[in-house]
Amino acid sequence: MTSAAVPARFQALITAHRARLAVALLVVGALGLAARLWVSYLSHGSNDINTWGWFAADERLHGVGWLYDHRDGFNHPPLMVMMAGALHALAEKARLRFDFLFKLPSVAADLAAALLIHWRWRRQSALLAAAAFALFCWNPASFLVTAHHGNTDPLCATLSLLAGLLVDRGNGFAAGLALGGAVNVKLIPVLLLPALLSALPSARACLRFAGGLALGAVPFIPVLIGHWPGFYRRVLAYRSFPHEWGITSMLASFKSLGHLREVGAALDSFWIARGSLFILAGAVALAAVNRARHRAWDAPTLAACVYLLFILLAPGFGLQYLIYPIPLLFVVRLPRAVFYSTLAGAFMLLVYYSLWTGGRPYYSEFREGIPAGAKVVGNFVWLLCATTIVSLLRRRSPGGGGEYPAAEPSYSPRG
Repeated sequence: MTSAAVPARFQALITAHRARLAVALLVVGALGLAARLWVSYLSHGSNDINTWGWFAADERLHGVGWLYDHRDGFNHPPLMVMMAGALHALAEKARLRFDFLFKLPSVAADLAAALLIHWRWRRQSALLAAAAFALFCWNPASFLVTAHHGNTDPLCATLSLLAGLLVDRGNGFAAGLALGGAVNVKLIPVLLLPALLSALPSARACLRFAGGLALGAVPFIPVLIGHWPGFYRRVLAYRSFPHEWGITSMLASFKSLGHLREVGAALDSFWIARGSLFILAGAVALAAVNRARHRAWDAPTLAACVYLLFILLAPGFGLQYLIYPIPLLFVVRLPRAVFYSTLAGAFMLLVYYSLWTGGRPYYSEFREGIPAGAKVVGNFVWLLCATTIVSLLRRRSPGGGGEYPAAEPSYSPRG
């Protein structure tokens, strides 16, 4: 048998058993989601889950407004702490662990993201859709944040994907409502607003988008009216931990270079204070270019680029931020999604395991930030964010913005 005959026979085997392979891959993906539930039970998480437990207890005792007025470190939208308070009460009543219950909405969000990814690829091929479903369900970065870390970021990532897909379908109102839902989890998805607007087909669709987004703003109104000073100080003025990642990590090292210490310190202070403005400017510039080029890129591609830009330029960092672009990448560039989520997952695993306290349920305590050795791997992830943005923007979406034509693949085998 010649070497050329082996791939041909393998291709013929796949063709003959395509339906069975698709079912098998869906089962593999479902096992990945079940594994997240199992690990969620075995794991306590990171310091974030302890913080959420304190917030939930305070919400039950004092109410949401009190947290904005008095609780340092509380920087979340009101609906999330109300959810945490309800789960805290349920944990007491049902005698279950709060940390496990708190992770269940994130597992549900990952299920929703996996189904959306399957739906997007189903128009190309049932087998490809099943493969994308399975690969997402087992991607290590999302797995670790959802099953171990203990925060609400997976909800943001899934709602952002939903908003992007709805924009592609021209459903402005539902897309605005989805983005509003994401903003009710964390404020980070506000960065997607210019990009998503630039991908909508008409001014009328933009107005409908604004209407849906306005409904998402309703839960903030009582807080903005009654607790504005605390909301501004603890939410709008919040900055994540600097010197753990990317630019501020590099500038912290730069400060050790003898006579250049003052220059490094000045640049470091500037980026911590102003870096978020560069992220916003980049998001607006990307939207402007997209509009000028007649919607050259589809909404999920734009949203993925904005989140990658956020990670790349972030003046402060949380390990869980790395998952934001992952569901979006899985619908626009499958090989790149697998590469990014695998490398980011390896970085996360190194950090979580390095900071594991040694007991069970598994707990990673961030006492002194990310270990220096893990930051070396993190630098490769940081560089991958930059190259991924370039890779996505170099390739115009098939047919411009909007939905992909059914006959044309929406990914590049080059990754």
